[in-house]
Amino acid sequence: MTTVRRWLPLLWLTGIALVVGVLLAIPPARAQLDQSFTRQQTQFTELYFTTGEELAVQAPEGLTVSFVVHSHDTTRSTYLVRVGVLDGRLAQVDEIVTLEPGERRSMSLVVPQVSDRWSTIDVDLVGTADHIHWMRTTGKQEVLR
Repeated sequence: MTTVRRWLPLLWLTGIALVVGVLLAIPPARAQLDQSFTRQQTQFTELYFTTGEELAVQAPEGLTVSFVVHSHDTTRSTYLVRVGVLDGRLAQVDEIVTLEPGERRSMSLVVPQVSDRWSTIDVDLVGTADHIHWMRTTGKQEVLR
């Protein structure tokens, strides 16, 4: 019995080495193992307001809201962008935007029938956690997560 106990750790190590060797011989397993030890690019999208007075411009057809969507994905991405403006009531407009990997797009959307007494602007990438909020009273951008 002592002989078996003495050889048991060696048998375990041999079995583990054999399993690892077999896994390294299989290309999909080898690729997955390689990816697990390699730093992968994080995919995300930036959403932010442009600075200055161009943020919101009042016009007869409504309020033009300017912002930027910047894709840091490795594939083409399509988003539903929703811009909402509160001026005592909620007015909103939706637009679909498709971005190539790494593309940065400045956007200006007109939210119709908004008075010059608006108080809040919300921009949302629907279906994602990306949402920005601007309150006219404070003049500060807030990122809501």
